[in-house]
Amino acid sequence: MACEPSNKKARHAADDQVHSQSDMVSGVCYICTEPGAPKLNCACRGGGTEFAHFECIAKFNISTKEQKNLNSFERIRQWKCCHICLQEFNGEEVLALSGLWMKHCKESFSGPFDLPLLEAKCLRAEGKMLLDDFVCAEKILIEVKVKIMQSGLTFGPFWYSVMNRLSFCAMRLKKYEKSEKIEREMLQTFQAECPEEKDKIRNILHNIAHLQFKKGEKEVALKSVNEILEEMEEKNVQGESCIKAKILKNLILVDMGDFTPAIDSMRSEIANVIVVFGEQHRQVEYQRFLLARGLFLACRYQECAVVATEALEANKKNPSCMRQYDKKFENFLEKSKMMSKV
Repeated sequence: MACEPSNKKARHAADDQVHSQSDMVSGVCYICTEPGAPKLNCACRGGGTEFAHFECIAKFNISTKEQKNLNSFERIRQWKCCHICLQEFNGEEVLALSGLWMKHCKESFSGPFDLPLLEAKCLRAEGKMLLDDFVCAEKILIEVKVKIMQSGLTFGPFWYSVMNRLSFCAMRLKKYEKSEKIEREMLQTFQAECPEEKDKIRNILHNIAHLQFKKGEKEVALKSVNEILEEMEEKNVQGESCIKAKILKNLILVDMGDFTPAIDSMRSEIANVIVVFGEQHRQVEYQRFLLARGLFLACRYQECAVVATEALEANKKNPSCMRQYDKKFENFLEKSKMMSKV
């Protein structure tokens, strides 16, 4: 697994883009076994695998034989995740790695259509999204979409990855109509080209229901998500798709003021979320946040304080990049204690 970059200065350049010398926690790179490697924001703990030069990670990704056998979706995932714990890197790390991948592609390939370079740009857009720069991410993805459409690549894993990210950017920029249009285009394509891809079709239907909710069409959104859940129950579908649909339903019910069934469902689902996603996944923290929010809006302040306290305690085991809701949990805790005294 070890690799020896010929130019140490180049190797450290990518690392310095992410960690300044003053605040960098460094150690021995687990790939090249040389010092000066930054600590990665992944779930690795001990054993030294939490330290790696970004140039070394890039060289490993480029040289591994499995790269050639992966589809675009899997290849992008390989670049944005730790090889050991499989946890996703943070936005700055993803940007650093995408820059190295793009550099390699420009040096190694030529021609009007370079799929690996477009994949690297898609990874760069994902890094921007992780840093909440959705305007820049959308611009990159539109450029990539134009290129793949010009090449005739109008369906497949990479097309789906680009379209899915474009829709997400539009949604985060509150361009709900545009996002729904992209989702319906994907739905129409899958139903025509690959109707057996039931999980992807369910995911698209889920996204459309979520956009209906975002637009304030709560009754329509609830009807849509109930249809998704009924179809999955009829076919005994479990796992991630089912959990996401239940989360959306509970979110809609809370917003409509129907607190009790939503809160009961959210409590029971936390254990399932942990089983499906893992204890340290962002989805687990999000589920706890929704439960705390529902309890607070239902004026069940003591229960809200308990959930917020448990969530903050659980988050101590996670790296800082995974603690997206810490401040909100602290806010719920403080306000719940204050309201309990009223």
